[in-house]
Amino acid sequence: MAKLEQMIDNVYRTADEIEQAGIARAMGMPFRNMVRDEFLKYLIYLMMADGEPAPEEIQFIKNILDVDITPMGCNVMAQASFASEIPVPLKYFVLTDAGKKLPGIDNTRAKRLADTYARLGQELIACNKDISNAELAALTKYCALIDNYIGEFGLYVAERRFRKNDILNASGDYGSTDYKKPNLGGAGFDGNGTGFGGAGFGGNGTGFGGAGGAGTGNFGGAHHGNRPGGSAMAGGAGAFGGFGAGGPGVGGAFGGPGALAGGAGAFGGPGTMAGGAAQATANPGANPPEETVTDEKTVEEILAELNALVGLDTVKEDVNTIVNLLRIQKIRKERGMKTPDVSKHLVFTGNPGTGKTTVARMLAKIYKALGVLEGGQLVEVDRSGLVSGYVGQTAMKTRDVIDSAIGGVLFIDEAYTLTANRGENDFGQEAVDTLLKAMEDNRDDLIVIVAGYPALMNEFLDSNPGLRSRFNKHILFEDYSAEEEITILKGMASKQEYCLSEEALAVAKKFFEDRIAAELPTYANARDARNFLEKAISNQANRIVNVDAKEMNEEVIRTLIPEDLPKDLG
Repeated sequence: MAKLEQMIDNVYRTADEIEQAGIARAMGMPFRNMVRDEFLKYLIYLMMADGEPAPEEIQFIKNILDVDITPMGCNVMAQASFASEIPVPLKYFVLTDAGKKLPGIDNTRAKRLADTYARLGQELIACNKDISNAELAALTKYCALIDNYIGEFGLYVAERRFRKNDILNASGDYGSTDYKKPNLGGAGFDGNGTGFGGAGFGGNGTGFGGAGGAGTGNFGGAHHGNRPGGSAMAGGAGAFGGFGAGGPGVGGAFGGPGALAGGAGAFGGPGTMAGGAAQATANPGANPPEETVTDEKTVEEILAELNALVGLDTVKEDVNTIVNLLRIQKIRKERGMKTPDVSKHLVFTGNPGTGKTTVARMLAKIYKALGVLEGGQLVEVDRSGLVSGYVGQTAMKTRDVIDSAIGGVLFIDEAYTLTANRGENDFGQEAVDTLLKAMEDNRDDLIVIVAGYPALMNEFLDSNPGLRSRFNKHILFEDYSAEEEITILKGMASKQEYCLSEEALAVAKKFFEDRIAAELPTYANARDARNFLEKAISNQANRIVNVDAKEMNEEVIRTLIPEDLPKDLG
């Protein structure tokens, strides 16, 4: 509750700043009061989702908003249109961020308001004796409405871009995260010894790390070159990391040709620069190791990535509901309340290429970020990874796979193949029996997701009474429409620095419309878009390979025209 109170207080203070700046005007009441009234209407909307406000919910409103309200008052104030209307305060918060109406670099006011709405709803639902599915669904729907509105202004995208590995520079903007382009890291802020030097990332092994701000205990920026086949982690020839000026700072390392950074981050004594000696290993011909990121994404960042995927509206809603439920259970546990024993195992049904594996990876990360799982790894497997051809070996093989998934998610694709052939010499059922026992023995350390075609997955669940009872949450991955296929196609092409002409886009859309209408058993959704693009790129290469050098400009190289598009996927 303390965290929520702090979040609300921060929102109120932001409302005051917006009002004092003249951004929110002529409202007839203090802007913070309008925010509080919207919070009240929101909580009433949630309470009425299951028909009747509970006494605990009424008391919650009194405690958190200092508003006395009766069940009759909730009925009077309930608005049927509330779920589809953007709250007016949010519009002012978005205007402030998107229009940069207030000085400084903070463009997360709208997001913090959205986070407060989410936490407020979760705390309300958590205070009940039982978690209401209707209230949970209402919470998910309304938060999605808010998130989508903020996303339309690019605010979530910007905030996500700047969350990690981006260093603030002296001009108040954010540095580039494009590791392929040379970049100058920004200078660190001077102050009370709390500045950070910018990180320079040179695409050609060159570039300068930013200088650390003067003061005590500043950090110099480290340079990371990614020059293929030549220089190593601490930059190429002549590349310099930043340095910390002043007291006991941390100097950025600089390496010569082919040197591996060894001394970056070494502490020097008072008034010194980098104290540790670089552990240099000369290896001019070796590629640099891939950069590893130690800090992990937050739940909000992962959900933002999920919500940015093409289509999958039902999937996104289901995943957001799962997240809300888990957060509410965590709140109840913190309050010493009973938490329902809800199965976290899932069934993903859908045709190939609809994003089942992608979403499973995201869920594994979400479960770890929420503290549900310790490891958060996703172990992907199919029948061949579980079943052996000899008596007694399947159980051992299946246990080995399960052991590798403990602390994370085990994702079994085409799970129906385990029980499709129930002949005398088939050991699929042995794998299923081993899996069921492991799920019971490791109920707090293992989450299993089984996936496959809808009809066949129903047969799989009916093959064993224990399966249906353990997998009671189903998420349907619907096929993509022709419009969604084109969006996916354009995105894939853009990542490879290709584009389709307007005429080519029209031809491609007709191709996918016809393919979907034919109800082909080989239709593979996003995989079809990928195969279509690969064939188009090959066809284009054959077309332009003999183009005169004078005409071979960038537009010719990157543009796909109708002539390049495949007639079928073969």
